[in-house]
Amino acid sequence: MENSFCSRFQNNRSSCPFRHRTSVALGPTRLLAPTHAESARGYQRRIIDYRSIANHPGRFRWVQNVVAGIPLQRKASYGLREATMSTTTGQNRRQIPWAFSRGLITTADCDARQRARGFVLGVPISACCAGAPLPGDLTDSGELAGGTTFMTSLWLASNPSKRWGEAFFLLYTPFWLTLCLGIIVPNKLYEKFTELEYLILGLVSATPAFLIPLLIVGKADSGKCWKDRYWVKANLWIAIFSYVGNYFWTHYFFTVLGASYTFPSWRMNNVPHTTFLLTHSCFLFYHMASNITLRRLRHFLTDLPQSIQLASEAAWILALSYFIAYLETLAIANFPYYEFVDRESMYKVGSLFYAIYFLVSFPMFGRVDEKDGQPWDLPRVAVDALGAAMLVTIILDLWRIFLGPIVPIPESRQCSQPGLACIGEC
Repeated sequence: MENSFCSRFQNNRSSCPFRHRTSVALGPTRLLAPTHAESARGYQRRIIDYRSIANHPGRFRWVQNVVAGIPLQRKASYGLREATMSTTTGQNRRQIPWAFSRGLITTADCDARQRARGFVLGVPISACCAGAPLPGDLTDSGELAGGTTFMTSLWLASNPSKRWGEAFFLLYTPFWLTLCLGIIVPNKLYEKFTELEYLILGLVSATPAFLIPLLIVGKADSGKCWKDRYWVKANLWIAIFSYVGNYFWTHYFFTVLGASYTFPSWRMNNVPHTTFLLTHSCFLFYHMASNITLRRLRHFLTDLPQSIQLASEAAWILALSYFIAYLETLAIANFPYYEFVDRESMYKVGSLFYAIYFLVSFPMFGRVDEKDGQPWDLPRVAVDALGAAMLVTIILDLWRIFLGPIVPIPESRQCSQPGLACIGEC
């Protein structure tokens, strides 16, 4: 741990720039920040709770500035424009200095890296000038003295359990992806598959997502009950969403997009069991990719107006959803037993239909355990997944009613009854 800031003033307390500071405890963290002006007599201070900015995307930017030792800029007028940020609970709003949120606090006698910590931490002046260890000093592991933990990555979650879970699912993806698209499909091993082999393929692809983190517990989850671990919540959310997608929405592929499965398989509601299992693995990867890219985008846009942030996020979700839907359709083009009436229409228009899944699920799934100090329990995860599934069902059925099939559907594959009642007949 590095020496605390202002240690060079320990022999001359009167010269310490924080000699006028006071400190008030606010729960587990004490925090002081400058408000409007800087004067020869010291800084005017207003006490704010660190938790009020703990979940703001901009926090990573000023933490990185602190760690990197980037010089903080002096403002000639000493005026600090303020920005409004919500507290973690959302029950009230507090003003914090704009310069503080961006790491652009006016310079003083201490170097930039030390001063920035001084604004973050509300320590007594005796500790500041005597060189005592400060709560909040960053260690090599990213842990702050005093029990607080920072994660300065702009891509990964600040929640350690979620960060570990996202990394695991991303690292696990090449296993099943290589097995299916790198070995079985190119070598046409599926030609010898029966119902049993297809089922085994699905199980081999999906079960490691449950078994590996259960047997190899990450450091972030070692002290948590199994139901509080992110990988459990992520698996539950995706399992519900993908189950509804296969059981119900696959029939929209039959009746709207002209798709069909012709490989031998045991089925439920005329949908192969293998697709239930493979979809779980695929959706885990898609949603982890969405999480990290959306998080990075939010950090990048944190200083822009909220309307621009929302528009940019919506545009990115639409683009990513369509890209993933198109890429999946293209990736399985060499598998002859997933057929389409018109493959070209499926690539262009059918991918947009498929993208509706992710237009809803990406932003909703990303909310799970995203805010520090607000963990989700399993019932909430399940309800959220069911809510997302219901919304997708409504949109898909509205497409079926008002836009209809994208290709002519043979009469033998059309449903005899309108609405969801026809599901299972197709």
